[in-house]
Amino acid sequence: MNNFMRFFNKNQKNIFLATAVVIFMILIIVILNQYYIAQEENNQKIAQDKQLTTENGYSNQENVTLDNIETESVKKLNNNTIENTMKKFVSYCNSGDYVQAYNMLTDDCKEALKYNDAKTFKEYYIDLRFPEKQEYSLSKWAVEGDNAVYLVTFNGDLLATGGEKYSSNEEYYTFVKKTMNIK
Repeated sequence: MNNFMRFFNKNQKNIFLATAVVIFMILIIVILNQYYIAQEENNQKIAQDKQLTTENGYSNQENVTLDNIETESVKKLNNNTIENTMKKFVSYCNSGDYVQAYNMLTDDCKEALKYNDAKTFKEYYIDLRFPEKQEYSLSKWAVEGDNAVYLVTFNGDLLATGGEKYSSNEEYYTFVKKTMNIK
């Protein structure tokens, strides 16, 4: 015990300095953490302000609703907006027409996700994400030049599942090259 007390008395200034440095570092980390949390909340607020679609993702200029959306009417939609393109894609996925959905993917997307053919796409995307009909919402997340990133949120069909309690939400981001008219 005497050795410890002697060591403490001899190094008292260094021990207090080290303790002060540790406390200072912890305070800096806490302050930075609070700053980044505030920044993230601000980014989320901006993203919500740029919300593109409402009413379960099926509203657009052509007034296609969940009640009257059918595969044939969806096939007639042009791809001049992100909303129409996404509506077609989700309709194909919901109806099990995985070949048409696969054909809508860019070659870069197929290569990056290793969907070598439509059957692989069905196995690793359609079967996992669309075991039941899905509704979606689409939000513009970021735009730079001719490129855009959209947040896509899938929700299980609330009418078919009996309510939100039995549905699952899944979010992911999709990158879009501007080869169409983005609104």
